Amino acid sequence: REPWNLQVIFSDFGIQGNVLKWIRSYLPGRTTSVYVDGVSSEKFELRYGLPQGSIMGPQQFLIYTAPIGKILRMYDILY
Repeated sequence: REPWNLQVIFSDFGIQGNVLKWIRSYLPGRTTSVYVDGVSSEKFELRYGLPQGSIMGPQQFLIYTAPIGKILRMYDILY
């Protein structure tokens, strides 16, 4: 399962081609660790989301929340 819904990116935002390939290649293979009281855990793979401070964080938020507007409009809810 891909961490981003690439169908939403394609259909709602019109992202395709090389840009979509770049996004797809940017996301997998990320690792992180936890550092507490001077002790670091082993690295583990980030299966979802983006590294903290990533330039793509705001875009990811917009993509994940975009369907909310469609759902609200289906029920004639003004927002």
